[in-house]
Amino acid sequence: MIYLDNAATTRPFSEAVETVRRTSAEDFYNPSSLYPPARALKAKIERARETVAAAMGVRAEEIFFTSGATEADNWAVFCGRKNKNGNIVSTGGEHSAVYECLTAQKNGGAKVALAPLNAYGGVSADKFLELAGDSAAFVSVIHGSNETGAVNDVFALAAAVKKRNGKTVFHSDGVQTFCKFPLALGGSGIDLYSVSAHKIGGPKGVGALYCDSKLKLRPYIYGGGQEGGARSGTENAAAILGFAEAVKIYTDRYDAKKILEISECFIDKISALDNVKINSVPKDGVPGIVSLSLAGVNAEVLQRLLAADGIFIGLGSACASSLRRNRVLAAAGLSPDEIAGSVRASFGIDNTLADAETAAKKIIEKTELLRSGKIG
Repeated sequence: MIYLDNAATTRPFSEAVETVRRTSAEDFYNPSSLYPPARALKAKIERARETVAAAMGVRAEEIFFTSGATEADNWAVFCGRKNKNGNIVSTGGEHSAVYECLTAQKNGGAKVALAPLNAYGGVSADKFLELAGDSAAFVSVIHGSNETGAVNDVFALAAAVKKRNGKTVFHSDGVQTFCKFPLALGGSGIDLYSVSAHKIGGPKGVGALYCDSKLKLRPYIYGGGQEGGARSGTENAAAILGFAEAVKIYTDRYDAKKILEISECFIDKISALDNVKINSVPKDGVPGIVSLSLAGVNAEVLQRLLAADGIFIGLGSACASSLRRNRVLAAAGLSPDEIAGSVRASFGIDNTLADAETAAKKIIEKTELLRSGKIG
């Protein structure tokens, strides 16, 4: 098997799996209880919080564990806007976890504007800042595109936004960049940052939201007052500890240079095929994400043919893979035909140059067969 859909999810580290198993079986206590083993488990959760915080360059008390990045994004968008009469500015490249929240806000009467994208899925900084002006109440800019891997300079954008209006709340979805790029969020002007465990070898169902301590974010989930009163619900201790374990391992093992080399090898090999359009620039973005459009090919059929040979690639965001319209690629200027033939290969820490070469060879082989009409 050659797995090339790491932007959708990653294989969990065996150490993280064991942490989840051991905690579930042995540390099954409610962390809010006061007897010694429960208090010991609470202390482990706080150490996990410190681990995640260190990976973001923030203080532990600014990290709030959630059920995943989707919840973190929802929390940020629905509770982050302080001036309810102020406008919201975002980009055409947001993950659906942000985009659908923005749509709901718009349907509720909020003024929402989306900045356009360039041909590789990155936001036009000038247009974004023009839209934000000096009156935006809340802005959200994805750090790394899950579709094309384009990386937005959220630090420069945050600084520019804050210079114009210090009260603007700045959020970024960091799911594809967390533990892959150095982060120093503290004092950066980025107020909120969402991350997920399962993109970095951790368990599904857990993520975190960084919230600058100067921003008093109201709760999104009410109840027993866990997470310092900010996010109620008995802590998923097993997943949280597995998340922290994955952060440590992924940070140690992730080799951006190696993954970039694999991605560029794949692009080099696949470029031998006629009528292929590369929608990514890995050296300027998330090194492992490569989006390409194959003229005259139905991407879903190609995906099935490759899967039959044990090669698993994506069709873009797994949250929208059943819909062959692709909002982000369309915003980047791709035609409906290019979108219909678009696939995404996303390389992870376990992939090799041989994986890239084999996958490219098989994609070329299946594409030529589809174009010939011999299969499909």
